[in-house]
Amino acid sequence: MSYVIRYSKEAGAQADDLPIESAAPLALLLERIRQDPWHYPQYNIAEFPDLRAAFFCSSGLAVFHVSERRRTITIVHITWLD
Repeated sequence: MSYVIRYSKEAGAQADDLPIESAAPLALLLERIRQDPWHYPQYNIAEFPDLRAAFFCSSGLAVFHVSERRRTITIVHITWLD
């Protein structure tokens, strides 16, 4: 069973500002996350065990929150390093 993916307001704006070459790698990452979000490492082990992080392309990082109860993944931050 897959999860529903949504963006926080901030992450949605960040995704809109990504370079064109990041679109396909980000889409692939989101599909993989949708199937198994627990495969990715915790972003902040001490405070937020449901917060995960994953790299995409050669310069992208997506931070996301997994809600098992709601079966949702919320992308909370996207970073692109030039």
